[in-house]
Amino acid sequence: MDIQTPKEIRDREEFREAVAASSWQRWMNSDTWHSYKSSPVIVVSSLTFLLLVMGAVLSPLLSPYTPFDPASLNLMNGFTKPMTANEFTGEYFLLGTDDQGRDVLSTILFGLRISLFVGVVAVLFAMTLGVILGLLSGYVGGWLDGIIMRIADIQMTFPSIMVAMLLYGIGKGLIPPDLRDEMAIWVLIISIGLSEWVQFARTVRGATMVERRKDYVQAGKLIGLGRWTIMLKHILPNVTDPRHRDDQSRACHHCRGNLEFSRRRSSQDTAFAWHPDQCRPSVHSLRRMVDPAVSIAHASGVGPVRAPLR
Repeated sequence: MDIQTPKEIRDREEFREAVAASSWQRWMNSDTWHSYKSSPVIVVSSLTFLLLVMGAVLSPLLSPYTPFDPASLNLMNGFTKPMTANEFTGEYFLLGTDDQGRDVLSTILFGLRISLFVGVVAVLFAMTLGVILGLLSGYVGGWLDGIIMRIADIQMTFPSIMVAMLLYGIGKGLIPPDLRDEMAIWVLIISIGLSEWVQFARTVRGATMVERRKDYVQAGKLIGLGRWTIMLKHILPNVTDPRHRDDQSRACHHCRGNLEFSRRRSSQDTAFAWHPDQCRPSVHSLRRMVDPAVSIAHASGVGPVRAPLR
């Protein structure tokens, strides 16, 4: 009877298929999947986000026109109504055109790319920074916890939009003029991330302070595991347990809501001037589509729309 070594057993195709099947079965039976499929809001939100991502990625294939190619623009198509043929050229546009004759549907699909990229990367950066600082603050404690939390408390006294604008201005000033156009988006991402890490850090810190007193952490210390190994491999999976996910979702929603509320209440010149689209005309996002409508509204004497007080 042949005796196989553990490496030979792992290399067998049957073993790999069994491991893959068991991993998939564990995922289907996990609390994460159960929480996901039992929440209609999360399912609809994820499908909507997936649809937006697919539209952004496949925009060159899905867009009927290339809206930012000057050679393809015709000023005679300007202000064409949705689902109506233009009275001069006879061309049909599903969502109409803007003042320069650009197809609105194509503009939305192309604008999704930069808007989704900035939003997703900025949130991922804020989450990563907040989780790391929260783990350190909750696990190490002491003077490090005091410094991180005092910085977080001071930052929470200022609106997120103000912090982001300040950081963006500082970063823009430190970058050489010949590199500002290329680095503008990355400076914006870092500015937003540095202005929104606080809620993640505070949530993770609270959960870490509870987890560090449990027996498995003490067992890891006894067998000689390093501090980062305990935090990243043992505490972090328990901190991101579905039981804590509702608190983290509320914190993230509250953080994003503060930024959006501050931006809406600020004037157009101050809230939008820090966006890199102002200094990079070749970069197009969904925000640039708002400018013509705002200009027309201001020229017509229409002020900002406000919800009635109750």
